[in-house]
Amino acid sequence: MLRRVAGEIWDDEDVCLAEGAVRPVDAARHWLWRRTVQEYRQQVLETPEVYGNELLRAQATRFVVVSAISAFGLVTEPRGGAEESAAVRRATAWVDEHRREPITVQDIAAAARLSTRGLSLAFRRERGQTPMEYVRLARVDGARADLIAGDPTRGDTVTSISADWGFSNAGRFTALYRQTYGETPRRTLMR
Repeated sequence: MLRRVAGEIWDDEDVCLAEGAVRPVDAARHWLWRRTVQEYRQQVLETPEVYGNELLRAQATRFVVVSAISAFGLVTEPRGGAEESAAVRRATAWVDEHRREPITVQDIAAAARLSTRGLSLAFRRERGQTPMEYVRLARVDGARADLIAGDPTRGDTVTSISADWGFSNAGRFTALYRQTYGETPRRTLMR
């Protein structure tokens, strides 16, 4: 099914399946994957009228497959396919380099060489999220790496690590972390 759907998307019968990772490619795709699965479960599997309709079920399932292909890097995309614009690549690269610093939409737009409206539209169209959602996910991804590397016996705490990444509200950080990674930050730190 992966090969068939990917072949339809790129109009290429010889699309190559790639060895997928166990984890999503990046935080943004992880967020999209989790949201897609959540919506599929609620809107298709738990709704008898939709689940019983073969056409709706097939289209929704196709969307889940497309999300999996993107999130886990399951298909080697053919050259010349739809790619992220240079402006969005500049923006995400800039955010990744400055994610520990205070960031505004205006900062990101300047790095992307777009207006703030143009930046927001490009992010919505190409990534399905706002620029500031990308910033939050980039920061929570950085915090996760620090939590994994952290050692509670050295005094590392969830509060201090989340504060290092710009999260001033521990409760909101914990909720975002749990939504993104499916576990609490404390559990990650204690491993």
